[in-house]
Amino acid sequence: MQLGSVPPSSGPDGVQRIRQVLTDGGFTVVTVRWGQPTGPASPGSVFYAVAAGTGCVLGSVDFNGVRLPRVVGTFPGGRCLA
Repeated sequence: MQLGSVPPSSGPDGVQRIRQVLTDGGFTVVTVRWGQPTGPASPGSVFYAVAAGTGCVLGSVDFNGVRLPRVVGTFPGGRCLA
């Protein structure tokens, strides 16, 4: 799985492309969305969160490349995002 080879593009296509790379990589609980001013990723980037075992992997991709993912715990109920 190489997110760095999937730069975001304008429109929903960037989100869909990254979602596809993550699901092709075997992740089944995946959230991918555009970064928001109040969120953990910069506006204009594509933010992703995937469940991995008992934790979550969070990261983002923008035109400058892939921001290193970080592993965090889950919210109550096992969710990766509020």
